[in-house]
Amino acid sequence: MSMDKILNSNVELRVKVESLEEQLSKAQGELTSSNTEIEELKKRLEEKVSITEEDIEEINKIKSEFNELKDQLKEANEKIIELNNKLKEKEEELRISNENISSLTSEVKTNEELNLTINELETKIQQKDNIIKDQLDKIQLIESQISELKPKKGTLKPRTIYRGRVRACIKCNEYLHIRLNDPENQVLMKEFEKLHKGHTIITVDLSEVKGYKNVELIEDDE
Repeated sequence: MSMDKILNSNVELRVKVESLEEQLSKAQGELTSSNTEIEELKKRLEEKVSITEEDIEEINKIKSEFNELKDQLKEANEKIIELNNKLKEKEEELRISNENISSLTSEVKTNEELNLTINELETKIQQKDNIIKDQLDKIQLIESQISELKPKKGTLKPRTIYRGRVRACIKCNEYLHIRLNDPENQVLMKEFEKLHKGHTIITVDLSEVKGYKNVELIEDDE
């Protein structure tokens, strides 16, 4: 039931209660008047030695009206009690509706706060994305600059070719000059041994490795 219907229903019930209370007040006034008449009749009866039939009829009429008023009064009281109970029920419904409205208001407020928080987070995420994009652009620029500084593929490293002893891999048909006093050659030697680990590697004179490739002249893969 909507709030407007509950309020209208409560107003109608209050109007009915007020109307019944007016009827009850009127009935009570009539009852008081009847009691007064009865008292007057009692006084008159006390003054009379004998009662006429007219007096008896009048007394019976007054008693009947009195009983009728009592019944009306009882019925009015019952209706007032019934309407008061309904009014209490409507007031309870109104209280529950107010609580529901308060709860819904709190939920709406909470949802608004959540939406505000989500919007703030989305703004921060967008800002972070922009910062990351800027950093990526800077990284790409640096990589591009580094790439320009690197030697192009296919460039041959200038090496001085020496005659003498070499380390040769029979399986791969590759060899490397042995230069004991050259630190760079020692590094290349270790890499050669590591690369051809498990192969048959021999130390021979350069004249014995005809047709083999000199790894010092292989194109740079950088």
